Amino acid sequence: ASMAITLPLFAQSPPKPNKPRTADKHALVRQNALLVLDSVIDELREVDDIQARISLAETIVTLLAKSKPERCRGMLESLFDEALQLRRDEASKRVESNTDAMLDRIIKIAAQLDSRLARSFVERSLKEERDADTNTKPSATDQSSARAAVVYLKLATELVDRDRALALSMARKSLGIAVVPESLVFLGTLRSRSQAQADSFFIDALDSVKVRRGRDVNELLVLYAYVFSPTRVPIVSSRGIGILNVPGYRDIAKDYPINLRLAGQYLRISTQLLLDNQRYYPGNIERLEGGVVGDFCLITLLRPIASQYDPTLTESLSTQQHVLEGYVNPETRTDLSSTVERWRSAPAGIETGGPGSATTVEYLLERAEEVSDPNRRDQLYYRAAIMAAKQKGSEAAFQIIEKMSDQSRVEAKQMLAFEIAMNAARNHRLEEAEQLARRETDLTRRSYIFTLIANSLLDDKNRDAVRAMEFLNEVERLVGSLETDQERVAVLIGAAAVASRLDASRAAGFLRAAISSANKVDDFTGNTRIPRGLRLGGFLFAYTMYDSEFTLAEAVNSLGARDFNQTNADIRGFKNRLARLQATVALCKSVLSKTTFN
Repeated sequence: ASMAITLPLFAQSPPKPNKPRTADKHALVRQNALLVLDSVIDELREVDDIQARISLAETIVTLLAKSKPERCRGMLESLFDEALQLRRDEASKRVESNTDAMLDRIIKIAAQLDSRLARSFVERSLKEERDADTNTKPSATDQSSARAAVVYLKLATELVDRDRALALSMARKSLGIAVVPESLVFLGTLRSRSQAQADSFFIDALDSVKVRRGRDVNELLVLYAYVFSPTRVPIVSSRGIGILNVPGYRDIAKDYPINLRLAGQYLRISTQLLLDNQRYYPGNIERLEGGVVGDFCLITLLRPIASQYDPTLTESLSTQQHVLEGYVNPETRTDLSSTVERWRSAPAGIETGGPGSATTVEYLLERAEEVSDPNRRDQLYYRAAIMAAKQKGSEAAFQIIEKMSDQSRVEAKQMLAFEIAMNAARNHRLEEAEQLARRETDLTRRSYIFTLIANSLLDDKNRDAVRAMEFLNEVERLVGSLETDQERVAVLIGAAAVASRLDASRAAGFLRAAISSANKVDDFTGNTRIPRGLRLGGFLFAYTMYDSEFTLAEAVNSLGARDFNQTNADIRGFKNRLARLQATVALCKSVLSKTTFN
């Protein structure tokens, strides 16, 4: 007998239809974002505001540098040509211009894309400056040369990680002009990657100062900082030595041990320059950038260091210091020596002030009692109240406000309450923030605090989605009572930014309402900033809302990560081209910056 074999029925079930994989969906969205962002490059040419275009170009290059380098290159070349032409036009009209800053920023962006392109921009910019200076006064040529050194160093700093050889080449070009404060930014950046290369560049810089015979004592002081004082940079003026704040240096400055080899080399060359017999001859002394004052301060600074690192130089420096004392009167000499001592004994670090300063609540109250000007007194009382609110609580702060004049007290009390409410909302003191907000008569300020509270309620520390949405609903009800469409736009976009953390559909509704209001505002470009302020004694205490948080970019970025296509369709509703492009770039960034696809 034969036995039939029967397969179980469940093994023969029909195949299920294929569903798109999540990875495929993400790839499709990324591809769409690339196409949308590519189209922005073409539309960008129609925007009149070149500074806004440069800002957008920076983000576009970050996102498209790998996938569409030629498109990025063409965009930057067009921007650079236009900025150069703008500089020519403004120079011919002899008007104040900020085109140098624009050109520097374009060069910085180009360095992210292609270091050779950035170098070509530098050379073109500087060549035009040199050609333009041929018919100007020598002082203009000097300023152009100093700027050239700065431009070379800024580019070199940008290229340290991308193209080290080119970075060093560009930085060495600056040494033929001058050692400027930006040299220290480059040295600090380079040292964090390669101490040996930084030390070698320092030697080159010191040699370049020697070639120029050390006529500008501040060049030597910049290099002094690299060896002896990496977190505090000295500078000489007619009043003596002070602390120089170098833009960009604060973030990279780090203390480190003194290199004995560099210390010895620096001291020997500096001493050689200061002891040059012809340095103070008539005709030469006038060419010293810091004058005799500068040399006197430098020698006073170097003497104790020389006794520690190269005692053979101490006697020569002491003798030369006595010689220079003959060039300055005793009172000036004492003042200059005092500035050197104050500089030497100042705390380490870049900041000149600190927690140990005398600016306390009590100090401000004492100063307020002493001044006779009522406006100045009110200003001091208000500063004391703000400080008291943070250190002693709101009750103590409002007691100080009561000391202010009648003409300032009411408005100051309102602004102080707003300040306290903002801090309370951000620090999860939500009941206090809500109480103050409900007494707020300025409905935009009230909306802002409610939005802050809703945002805090979505943090893990005190997650309460229901209450957060209740506050956003209150914000929506307040919108109709706001005074201007600009305020309505800001408040609705802020609500969209917070709601996107909770309910994408609700957030999209806020965004569409904001776009509808934005289209009623003349020349709305995407800026949601709403200023408020209190002016006391000629000083403005500014409180800006919807500027660094709850912005259009934040709202679109968050929504786009959830539903790119719908958000893209919504922001096309902006009538203003720049507002639409700002939102579109933010939307694409939400997708592309989270992947390596581009």
